[in-house]
Amino acid sequence: VAYSQSKLSKERIAKLEAVGLVWDVFESEWQRMFDSLSDYKSQNGHCFLSVKDKQNQELANWVSGQRKSYLKSKLSTERIAKLETLGFVWDAFGSSWQSMFEALVDYKAKNRHYNVPKGDIANKSLRTWIQAQRNNYKKGKLSFDRIAKLGEFGFSWDPYEDVWLSKFDALIAYRHKNGDCRVPDIYLEFKDLGRWVGMQRKAYLLGKLSTERIAKLESIGFEWSPNDADWQMKFEDLQVFKRKHGHCRVLRSYRQNKALGEWVSKQRMSYRRGNLSVARIAKLEALGFEWQVIERY
Repeated sequence: VAYSQSKLSKERIAKLEAVGLVWDVFESEWQRMFDSLSDYKSQNGHCFLSVKDKQNQELANWVSGQRKSYLKSKLSTERIAKLETLGFVWDAFGSSWQSMFEALVDYKAKNRHYNVPKGDIANKSLRTWIQAQRNNYKKGKLSFDRIAKLGEFGFSWDPYEDVWLSKFDALIAYRHKNGDCRVPDIYLEFKDLGRWVGMQRKAYLLGKLSTERIAKLESIGFEWSPNDADWQMKFEDLQVFKRKHGHCRVLRSYRQNKALGEWVSKQRMSYRRGNLSVARIAKLEALGFEWQVIERY
């Protein structure tokens, strides 16, 4: 107290300091921690310490305390200046986010994409960060500035939706060229697209396809069951034949529509084997279809 009030003689001050007396314990403690941070920076090249760092727990807590004091405007200009000489960053999360964003830009420049695979150990932290941005976006926890920055970069918030849309565009191109959406998966050229088409039909049957995707596919004439569509088309041809000839006895040798003759024969064979559904049997019988007909050639 006497020292702080300038009531202590120079001789006494000198004697006390000679035995290591500290006049401002708090300032001395702050300087000790600052020196520790300076040593840490020399060894690690930065001042980013996590409170989860058990090896440097005391220093990490102190660093966190300096940031809190700064945000509350309780840190002196002298201490602010000293910390900044070490490259101290007041917004650790913001700086970390920016460094990861720059890593994302670099990764895309080198790889032409930013879909970091699971097995890429060297970029594991980047993959985790990318997923965190998508999760925070979905939860409404990502700031408008960061959303805008990632949006300008062309960042995809839902990569699975992007893949789906790219396949949908490929299907549109296929339909434009071939007139339908029945993509064969037996040819190498269409194997991936054909498999994707099959997956959409399976998802639809299991009730796992969204109404939006169903509507998109149906807007380009997508058939959920091509076999049913083919059967219905042939049935309609048979209706035309019945109106014209008064019966459904289409011979396989019927030259005007040989495919119809073969289809009629196939229905009878399926009926005998018990492979024809009750619904199809009913439709055919309502038309006056005969299950046993002797064909003469």
